[in-house]
Amino acid sequence: MQLILSVMSDDKPGVVRAVANAVAFNQGNWLDCQMSRLGGKFAGVICVELDGDRRAGLEASVEKLRDQGISVAVDVVATQTVDEGVRARFSSDAPDRAGLVLEMSQALADRGINLLELATECTSMPYSGDPLFCAQGVMLLPAGLTIEEASSALEVVAAELGMDFTLEEYAD
Repeated sequence: MQLILSVMSDDKPGVVRAVANAVAFNQGNWLDCQMSRLGGKFAGVICVELDGDRRAGLEASVEKLRDQGISVAVDVVATQTVDEGVRARFSSDAPDRAGLVLEMSQALADRGINLLELATECTSMPYSGDPLFCAQGVMLLPAGLTIEEASSALEVVAAELGMDFTLEEYAD
């Protein structure tokens, strides 16, 4: 069985080791992860595989990590589905403002575009120093929508949101 572990902790040495120890103790196999430091916190999402009869043991092991200030939620991986459509890598920049992620994600969802990966940061614009919102990631275009068609549609969205937006085909 595959499980997703969602980890949250203050950023400190040993967090990954503690979670890896809980996985190994329960004879799990660490498959994939995304981890990051955000706002002084450590956040991670980990996919592990283990025998189904070991799930309760893993849940008990990660529950004990709360004593160390490490919170771990455990969820079963949903049945794998085949993504139909074209994957595209995107990047965008815009003057930062409240609600920008909502506006961008709504515009994509309205067009049937699924965000598979999203990373954002707020930096400063060159020369002026004004806040600059930057986003990059991978999206899945709905079946039948080409990169060119998506790019044209997203140019309209980008103009409405005051963003620079680039899109290119992505093969993983």
